[in-house]
Amino acid sequence: MARFSGSYEETFTVDVPIEKAKAHFGDLDMIVSCYPSVQRSEKLDDKTLRLELVPQSAMGVTFAGKYDVKYEFTSENVLIWKTVGSGANIFADGRAEFSSLGESKTRIVYRDKMDCEIPINRLLGKAIAPIVNRDVSNGVKEYLNAIRSKL
Repeated sequence: MARFSGSYEETFTVDVPIEKAKAHFGDLDMIVSCYPSVQRSEKLDDKTLRLELVPQSAMGVTFAGKYDVKYEFTSENVLIWKTVGSGANIFADGRAEFSSLGESKTRIVYRDKMDCEIPINRLLGKAIAPIVNRDVSNGVKEYLNAIRSKL
């Protein structure tokens, strides 16, 4: 089994009050609507999603990502998400920190890291690692741009 990683970090401002930004980025329906390549999603509870992604192929290897991810505010202005449960082949670990910059502006420090486990031999894993790592990072950027555009 080969493990691949991708991460993305960005600090940006949005032109909405902090409470609206927090509600938007923590809304499970909004998350699903902005997530690239979701084939199937299910709310397990008010904080947890089950996601199955559209299978992706590279160099003869196909990967169908699946995981349960829990989103929660650990403090008033910090949203975290993490893979929970068993049976996952994607492992997410992320956070968004919200800071008010006045009545109608919010700064967000966004960090997301995802690991994918793909059942292939190590030699092929080394060959496709740059492709998979890039695709994971690009997927996070695509999601962030989509959710930001709907704010």
